[in-house]
Amino acid sequence: MAKSSNASQEVFGFDFQINATIFLLLDNIKEVKTVRMEGASEDIELTMNDGNQIMAQAKGVVKGSSDFSHVRSKLSDAIRTLSSADNTSVEQLILITNSKNPLKEDTSKGFFYGPPVAVSFNDLSDDAKKVIDDIVERLDVSLDRDKFQIYYFMFETDNLKTRYAVIEEKIRDFINQLSLGQVLSATELMQVWQNDIFHNGSQTDTTIKVSKKEIVWPVIVLTLDKHMPAEYIEDYDQGLINEVTVQYSYLINSITERYDLITKILYDYNSSNYALPIKERTRTFIKDKWQEYISVFSLESLETEVQEAVTKVILAKVIQQRYLINNISREVSL
Repeated sequence: MAKSSNASQEVFGFDFQINATIFLLLDNIKEVKTVRMEGASEDIELTMNDGNQIMAQAKGVVKGSSDFSHVRSKLSDAIRTLSSADNTSVEQLILITNSKNPLKEDTSKGFFYGPPVAVSFNDLSDDAKKVIDDIVERLDVSLDRDKFQIYYFMFETDNLKTRYAVIEEKIRDFINQLSLGQVLSATELMQVWQNDIFHNGSQTDTTIKVSKKEIVWPVIVLTLDKHMPAEYIEDYDQGLINEVTVQYSYLINSITERYDLITKILYDYNSSNYALPIKERTRTFIKDKWQEYISVFSLESLETEVQEAVTKVILAKVIQQRYLINNISREVSL
């Protein structure tokens, strides 16, 4: 979705929804278990580790800073669907928008200028609360005000760098929290997540959700994919090195149960009983164990030399990055 243009209000709205999903995902990254865009009942549905849910309606406005002509109708639509989705397992009901006056009401609009903000119903002025109360009464629905919040972030213009600026900055903050600011591009990760969320939302089966492991996997991939350990390919000619590079990148991006496989490699390595210095221990582990991983990586169809090189490179790269991988896992509570 990073290359999409504002071809229509519908496309813009879908683009906003994708990025709103990323926004809410990062706000809840430690507690979230799965996320679904275009869920069974709501635009965005987050399921938490404890089984509770966050339900959100995403309402993007092409000219969010100046066009308030339809914000009341968008607010009504959000309240209608959120009220019908509420139950005891739902902990938050969210309207997430880029409108700088989502209630079309003067006393509350000051909340929605500048940086991203989450405003609960109880934080609103009496006049703003009345706008919501009147809609609830007119629709004849039940809305738990204690759960209801309005989220705002800037998302506007046909200049995609400007449009995505807040989301990219939020991702950059996440990367910095993981101490990956020197090795991981926020733009690159944003584009991967936009793609993944888009494909999830385009699947008609709403039971298909993106797990936290799938969300975090690109973070690990983008750090593993930078440089291959030279000592395992230096004796090969350039043609074979090129083939190993292709197969390595393909494998890292496509293996099934990818995070679990990383966990297995590190478990096997940590369980090895080599009384050796770290570098020698790593070399010995790879020399002794690489053949056991050929079938795990499904490399049987490749030439023997390529099988060996790709397997050794993957094992070496994962082991070299073990502290980084463990830190990522700890920070996001995997």
